Amino acid sequence: MPCRPSFGATSPGADLARWIGDHRSTAYELARRAGAMLFRGFAVRDDLDFRASLEALSSRILGYGELSSPRSEVSDGVYTSTDYPADQHIVLHNEQSYTENWPTRIVSFCERAATKGGRTPSPTPGGCCRASS
Repeated sequence: MPCRPSFGATSPGADLARWIGDHRSTAYELARRAGAMLFRGFAVRDDLDFRASLEALSSRILGYGELSSPRSEVSDGVYTSTDYPADQHIVLHNEQSYTENWPTRIVSFCERAATKGGRTPSPTPGGCCRASS
């Protein structure tokens, strides 16, 4: 998997929504080139902080339409990952590739890290194709 640009908070409790607002053009360009970005150490404590970060990224946030996997809506526009038993694996797939209204970004947030065996790979479709050939 290619390296993703990673940004760490410069101080404990830094506000991710504010950081995105202050560095939007840099964040957009790096995400466009790499296909994904990783933010670590920012104060995203709950679904409301996460929603504020989404709103800093875009004024147009899509709902989860064409329900193909079981998810729970935590708050307006914020959903759980697939509600699936922890002992089961979800195979690598193109998120939301089946929808009629594709999102331009897919954003995720880890509220509680797995204590054992957790992982969330984020490869690009092109990267997967190159790696398998």
